[in-house]
Parts: sequence; structure tokens; C-alpha cells
Amino acid sequence: MSLLWITHARVIDPAAHRAALGDLFIADGRFVSGFSAAQKQAAEKVDARGLVACPGLVDIHVHLREPGQTHKETIQTGSKPRAETRSDARRRYSSANGGPAR
Repeated sequence: MSLLWITHARVIDPAAHRAALGDLFIADGRFVSGFSAAQKQAAEKVDARGLVACPGLVDIHVHLREPGQTHKETIQTGSKPRAETRSDARRRYSSANGGPAR
């Protein structure tokens, strides 16, 4: 079983009206309510102090530069997960809303 324990994150969950420091527990790729003491010892632990954990965000300012300016960006590079194409790996988006090239 794969166990991930994220500690000290600023957890933002609009559906639960939550914005507080807390821990997240993930077992086999799914969020769970908590871990037993044995699971906590076996889990990979990530200190997220100073980081935010929240539902997927949408980058609403993406210019997909096709046709015409593919040297700047293409539909393929513009639609990759944002952390793969941005120099700052902490800035992550789950999707993007493409606009016309300028």
C-alpha cells in the first residue's frame, strides 16, 4: 500500500469551508481521513510548511499560439500540466483556458 502524509499544509477546501493549517493523508492515491500509528510510521512524509494544498486550479490566461506563433507556444505545450512548462514548480494548475493568439 502506498501511503503519503503531507504535514503542515495550508489546506484550502471551499466545499468544506476550510482554510487552515493541517495534514493530508493519501493511501493508494486517494485521500483518507487519517492514518493509524503504524501507517504514519510507514508513510512517506512531506513537510508542506509554507505551501498551500487546494483543489485543482485553472490558469485562465493562456495563449495557445497556433496558428502563427508556434515558436512561442503550441497547443501541445500550452495544454501540458502547468508545472511542467513553468520554471516555478510550486505554481501548479490542473487545467488551462486557452485564448486566441495575439
